Amino acid sequence: MLSYTYMYRISGLLGINSQTIETMFANQLVALMDRFDQHGTVAARDLYDIHYFFVQGYAYNPAILRERTGLPVGQYLEKLQTFIQDHITPRMINEDLNSLLPNHQFQRIRKILLPETLALLSRERSRVLNADNESG
Repeated sequence: MLSYTYMYRISGLLGINSQTIETMFANQLVALMDRFDQHGTVAARDLYDIHYFFVQGYAYNPAILRERTGLPVGQYLEKLQTFIQDHITPRMINEDLNSLLPNHQFQRIRKILLPETLALLSRERSRVLNADNESG
């Protein structure tokens, strides 16, 4: 049983509980590989979500990544990069996202999604490893 707790905030006049951005982003980083482990399928929309969180400059909760994966964050990000390289294809992106996004948005993202997400993951992994080296 997992011991981490999702971080929630109460928003709006109705007092609706929702996960924090940091919690959602951490869970999305895990969702791509979890879906494959549990169902043998990959969803390019998970890649799109990861890309979106990075491009928006959001932070993720590293404790959730460590808890859910059992790996240090830098090591998990490397594993995720390799998984994406091995399992996500441009065809998969086209088939998965063309019906989910408006055409102008789909045309803008379809060719850059894969390489840009890999670059963002690589940059984040370097940042994490540098921070670990400075603190340890």
